[in-house]
Formats: sequence, structure tokens, C-alpha cells
Amino acid sequence: MGDGNPRRVVFQPDVHHALGVGISKIVAAVRPTYGPLHGTVMLSRVGGVRLPEVLDDGGLIARRIYALPDRDEDVGAMMVRHLMWRMHERFGDASVTAALVYKSVFNQGCKHIASGGNAMLLRRHLEAGAKLVAETFSQNAIPVADQGQLVRLADTLCHDAEIAQSLGEIYTRVGRYGQVDVRADRGRISRVEYINGMIWKGEFFSRNMVMDTFKYRSELQNPAILVSNLHLTDPYQLANWLESVFTTGVDKLVILAKVISQECLAVLEAVNRSSPEIRLLAVNLWETTERWELQDLTILTGGTIFAREAGYSLANVKPEHLGHADQLWVERDKFGIIGGRGGSQAIQGHFQRLIMVMQQERDEKLARKIKERIARLAGISAIYWIGGNTQTEIEEKVKLAKRTADTMREALIGGVLPGGAVALLDCLPALVDMQKSLDFDERAAGRIIGRALQVPIHALLANCGESTSNVLAEIKLRGKGYGFDVRNRKVVDMVEVGVLDVANAIKAAVYGGIIGAALGLTVDVIVHPKKRKESFTTG
Repeated sequence: MGDGNPRRVVFQPDVHHALGVGISKIVAAVRPTYGPLHGTVMLSRVGGVRLPEVLDDGGLIARRIYALPDRDEDVGAMMVRHLMWRMHERFGDASVTAALVYKSVFNQGCKHIASGGNAMLLRRHLEAGAKLVAETFSQNAIPVADQGQLVRLADTLCHDAEIAQSLGEIYTRVGRYGQVDVRADRGRISRVEYINGMIWKGEFFSRNMVMDTFKYRSELQNPAILVSNLHLTDPYQLANWLESVFTTGVDKLVILAKVISQECLAVLEAVNRSSPEIRLLAVNLWETTERWELQDLTILTGGTIFAREAGYSLANVKPEHLGHADQLWVERDKFGIIGGRGGSQAIQGHFQRLIMVMQQERDEKLARKIKERIARLAGISAIYWIGGNTQTEIEEKVKLAKRTADTMREALIGGVLPGGAVALLDCLPALVDMQKSLDFDERAAGRIIGRALQVPIHALLANCGESTSNVLAEIKLRGKGYGFDVRNRKVVDMVEVGVLDVANAIKAAVYGGIIGAALGLTVDVIVHPKKRKESFTTG
């Protein structure tokens, strides 16, 4: 190359072979973890100093595989790894399903191209087939009906009866959009705390404002609220502003701010001491508090936001700009509002807009932020305190409960499907027209997807040691919705016995696996930059 930086270039047909080997290696590493009766994978740590990890989470295993020795194969492995980790981050589930579908579609596609098929035409038909399958999943999705179904779904996801029972009860009360916070507790017994209203992160500016020192908590009924992230540093300006507010009849006031100087705090504390009929609270917003959180607060309370970045100061705030609520409480690291006085139409409209934005948002981090906002506005929150015998046990249970809780919320939003990979088999009739097409590439795409949809149930049965042919024959005979209950070792109606999968997770896994493999089939050249010196971190 002319730039003085030598590169290695790989062309077809070596590209497909190398990608296929890399894909096969990473899928082989996670395949044993598929299903409720599965094996585990042991990963040695970099440097060999610490003990190996024993994992049964496909997405986490893929994340730990950061490079294959062969650089050509590594490209294919990283394509699957990226898909699996995206599934793990968003749903906490179905990452192995995505990998199995990806590998099947890619391997079959390579054979079709080698026999004279056109890669670009095949990709187009695979994408059309993926949409057909996704639409079928949506049509077959079943709404979650009751607490019993939620408990069974949670048990399918985490295989922990205690966590499943608690999360089933929590989501029955808070609903699909309610806020659920999973935290580590200090005791051995887990417990659930329910809180009405909306919760934000914040803390007292001064301990002198704590009314109940035992609970480290303060409450105000019918307070006026200044929603801002201002820096209050001028005590004279603050004193004058407070006087203008109190003359309008306000006797309970909460100030939300980012910074309050010691001189200004002294003014607030002096008002509390000298005027028993007036109560003041100052809440220190955390550094992570964003302006959109303040926007939610203003809509909820009917106030006006005063952002320091926009050039506002306390001098701009008039009494009519304050928000109002039935109750506001502050604890050690959070504050909550019950009964915001904002207009019901404005709150409901804002709520619906956030839901629409969340459904259209492609960035996972932004979508998660929007979900948190929706959860706050839902009006009821639950804190699930996880206990255990050791700190390690508690940490592992917290991770499991968080992942299960996130996945259950998706189930409440998008519904559920029969578990045990049966939902994939139920999509096969949607591909019949493609498989009978006169177009060579379209017919091949339909058959490729049809075979790929059967791969997960083969892996499930193999992992639990069952005869694939006999079980599949019985499932076909019994009809739609029937599958193999791995724990009871018999073919049953999966919905009836509560073996369920989250519709949104399965749909995203299968769609992502097909689309990702279709894209990989159109890769003709791999270009490697000059190999740099490898460096490792022990983490």
C-alpha cells in the first residue's frame, strides 16, 4: 500500500470460510448454555492469576471472548459477539437464540452462493423473510394476564423461585411502566418496599433540615416547589426572594438546586428556626441529574424549569413559576413527589410522547433512560431489597433479579410467546409462499430461514439429552403451541403450563440473527491493518 502502513487483504472465497469458522467457534462456546437444563462454560482469566470463571449466561460468555487468535476468523466471531451482547444489554435474554439463528443462516447462505446464488439478491430476500417472521411473532404474542403467569415467566427467566415470586407480585402492583429498583440489603431475608409517587435522586443540603432523625426523612404536605439546577450563592438575593414568595401565602417551600453556599444555607436554616409556621427544605440534586429529569418534574408539578445553562438566576423566578404537589418527602439519597399538581392532560400527553419516543429510539442507552422516565411518571414504585448469607451471594442475586426484572417489563409491554423454542416453529407457515417461489434466491431464502428456525429446539433437546426426532414428531402431531417441557420430560401446551418466552426478546433475537447473517454474506473483502503489539489487562 502507498501509505507506508502494510495491510493484509483477504478476498473471496477465503472470506466466507474464515467468517464461518469464527462464527462457528463463538456459537460452539455458548451453545451448551441454551435451555433450562444446560451446561456451563469455564473461562480462564487473562494472565492466569485468578481462578477461572464458570458462566452459564451466553451474552456474558460472548462478552468475555475479546479476540480469536486467527484474525480472519476473529472478524466473524466479533460480528456474532456484537449481536449477542446487544441482546444481553437490552433484554437480558435470547442472546444464544440469536447466535444459533445467525450461524445457521450464514452457513446455509454460503452454500447457496457457492452453488450459483447471488449474495445481494439473497440478502434482500432474507431481510424480507425476517420481517415476515417478526410480524408473525407480533401476531402470536399473548398479553400477560395475571400474577400467576408473571411468576411462571419470571421462574422461566431466572430459575429462582424466591425471586420469581417477588417479581411477579411487584409487577402485578406497579404494572408495565412502574419503577422497579433492585438493591442489595444487609440482612439474610429479601423484602419489597412499595412507594407511591415518583422518585428522583437527591439528598439534603443540610442535616438541620431532617425532621425525623431516626428515619433520616422529612415530609412536607402541599408544598410549593422550585424546580431548578441553579447555584444559589447570594444570601441577600435569596432572603429577598423568600420574602416575595411568603407574602403570596406559601408556608411550605422546597428548593431543588445543584449548589447552595453556606451563607445561603444559613438563611434557610434561620427561617426554619424563627418561623414555626414556615417550613423550608433544600434538596441537593445529584451530578447525574439531567435537564430532561427537571422537565419531567415541571410537567408533573405544573411549575417552570429554571436551568442555569440557560442563563437563569433566582431573580428570574416569580411565585407563579413554582410547582405544587400534595406531598414531597426527602430521604438519604432520594426524594419523592406524591400527587403532582400539573394538569392531568399535560402529564398524560407527556407520558404518551415518551412511550412513542422509546419505541422509536434505536440507541439502547437512550431507550433505557426514557424507560426510567416513564417508570417515574407511572405513579408507583417498588424497591426490591435482596438479602443473602454472603456478600457474593447477594451480588449475584441482585444481578439476576435486575436482569429478570428488565425482561419481565418487556413481557408486559410486548406480551409473551410459548417457550422452549416453540414460538419459532409456529412461524414456519408464514414462509410457505417464499419456499414455493419461482425465484431461485427467494425460494432459497425461505428454506434457509425455515431451517434456521428449527435449530434452537434441536439445541435445546440435545442439551437435555432427548431424542430430537421422536420429540419433534410428537410436537408436530399435537399442533401449534405444544412443545417439550424439559423439566417434566413430556410434550405439553407451553402456555398452559407456564413455559413462556418474552415476545420482544425472541422477535429481536431472530430478526437480528437473520439480518446480521444476511449482511455477513455480502462481505467480499477483509482488510487487516498492520498488526500492533498486543496488550492485555487482567481486569
